[in-house]
Amino acid sequence: MIDEFKTFLFKIDHDFKIVFASESLSNFLGMSDLDIIGKSCYSLLNQYSSPCKFCPIVGKNFGLKYYYELISDSGNYGYFISNITKAEDRYLISMLDMTEMRAYHRSNKHQIKEQRAEISRLRNELHAHKRKLAFFERSLDHSQAGAMFIDRDYNIVYMNLKLREVILYGRDVTNSKCYAVYGYDSPCFFCPWTNIGKERQAKIIGDTSFVIEFARMDYYILEVLRDVTKDLSYVKSIRENQLRLIKKQRQMEILNIDLIDTNDKLKIIQSAMDDELKRVGYIQSSLLPKNTPEIDGYDFGVVFISTKYASGDYYDFIYASEGNLGIVLADVSGHGTPAAVIMAMTRAIMRSYTLGVTSSSDVLSMVNEVLCDNIYTKDFVTMFYLVLDIEKNSINYSSAGHHPVLFYDASEFMVKKLNVNGLLLGIFKDQEYEEKVLTLDTGDILFLYTDGLVEVIDKDNKQYGYDRLLSKIIMYSSLRPQAMIDEIMQDVKDFTNLESYRDDITIVAIKKG
Repeated sequence: MIDEFKTFLFKIDHDFKIVFASESLSNFLGMSDLDIIGKSCYSLLNQYSSPCKFCPIVGKNFGLKYYYELISDSGNYGYFISNITKAEDRYLISMLDMTEMRAYHRSNKHQIKEQRAEISRLRNELHAHKRKLAFFERSLDHSQAGAMFIDRDYNIVYMNLKLREVILYGRDVTNSKCYAVYGYDSPCFFCPWTNIGKERQAKIIGDTSFVIEFARMDYYILEVLRDVTKDLSYVKSIRENQLRLIKKQRQMEILNIDLIDTNDKLKIIQSAMDDELKRVGYIQSSLLPKNTPEIDGYDFGVVFISTKYASGDYYDFIYASEGNLGIVLADVSGHGTPAAVIMAMTRAIMRSYTLGVTSSSDVLSMVNEVLCDNIYTKDFVTMFYLVLDIEKNSINYSSAGHHPVLFYDASEFMVKKLNVNGLLLGIFKDQEYEEKVLTLDTGDILFLYTDGLVEVIDKDNKQYGYDRLLSKIIMYSSLRPQAMIDEIMQDVKDFTNLESYRDDITIVAIKKG
């Protein structure tokens, strides 16, 4: 095969004109010497109108070899390695035909080399993983959560002290099968080895409820079991209260029909309901943050206006981890007690499942799963959730059918909508939510709100609307967030000329200092 290699030679002057061409090149191009001599190399070989950008002559790098594909007008194809040698004002170009060698390497030697390199790389990675595994084992023994390492054969390579204490009462289970821990005789249906992309799973072991979090590596899986028994007990209690309240509400509807002629009794019952709603509203208000966060370089402002004693709106500030602040704004469909109960349940779930999770989309996926299992009405929740990385001055954010957050870009003096896709919470299980990232600069403002703000109407049934809101954000952008919110709410009051509104209004504003 080496004997069959061909080398094409041609010489050009400083104007890129061909002054000599080998017979092999003439035969390949299907042209005579007279047709080749005097033509520019770049027009003859590439049909360019100027010298090639990759030409070593242009870059004055004559020691550079480059690979080159050439197709002649007669249909001949060649893959060459080219070299240019300078001699006074002439340049000699040699083109070694590598077509057959290229095919040979691609089909044989190149594949073998890649396989050997891959084996070497995998060996190095395995050695590195073993070192990391030893370090993780020592670290995980101090963890308050149960943890174990699993290999590809489902063997328990390591189980930390907490997990042995909680589940196996100190028994050594090294080299046992992991699925036995969960009470199975064969691999679990949720195993990340077969269920690619699986990151979390809820599981009951004995009388204890766990959230299992998976960290998949090339050779091992780290499974962390966090006890959420108390959290789920609280959610269950809220669900039971929700069912009792729904039942009471239905009973009240029947009584309302039967007691039309007993207005006095109805007033007494209505008064009792109002007292209950007031208590619900008081409890709900106690669940909301008492103060805004105090973080260097950031300023916060909020407003929460309920049209009734109890509200379906909800906002919160949650420290997901050190240096990461979660900010949530949600709106439950409907009003009154059922909405307030779902709001309280949503808050409990958010507080339980956001710890240690800095991905906004992961939080929404998990919250959706729990809500789907605990909402027995036709109600749903819209939510916008963002995680502020205080050190990096950036946020990642996701939305579950909520109105887009308004972002005032101080550098452009304009307001943009942060649109992100995601379905409502509490309706369809197994949902994934889009996540985006945004960097914040000095003067930038994030404006979160519920639809009660833009949908408020005046006496002529005209909505307050986005355009008016955007203009006010720009107008008051120099103020602190709380002062901005106060000015906007005064403008809403002037617009409606009313003391109350048809829907709840909640606003959270964050400004980068």
